[in-house]
Amino acid sequence: MKIKADLLIFDLDGTLMNSIPDLTAALNFTSKTFKLRMFDEEQVKKLVGGGIRKLIVDAYGIERELKEFKTYYDCFMDFYSKNHSF
Repeated sequence: MKIKADLLIFDLDGTLMNSIPDLTAALNFTSKTFKLRMFDEEQVKKLVGGGIRKLIVDAYGIERELKEFKTYYDCFMDFYSKNHSF
C-alpha cells in the first residue's frame, strides 16, 4: 500500500523514546530554583500525559491563571529546551 502524505505526526514519547528523565530533570530544576518539592522519575511518570502545562499544574498544585504558573512554566521550558536528550 502506498500512502501519500504532506504531513506525518509521530507520538514519540513512550514509544520511540523515554522523556521521563528529561522531564524529571526540568521539573527538579524548576523546583530547586523556586524552593519547591523535588520529584523522582516514578512520581513524574504518574504526572505526565496531558502536556507540560498540565504537568506544571499537577506537580505544583497551581492554577494556570496565577502569575507563578507562567514563572514556573517559563523556567521549566527554558531548561528543558536546552537540556533534552533528543
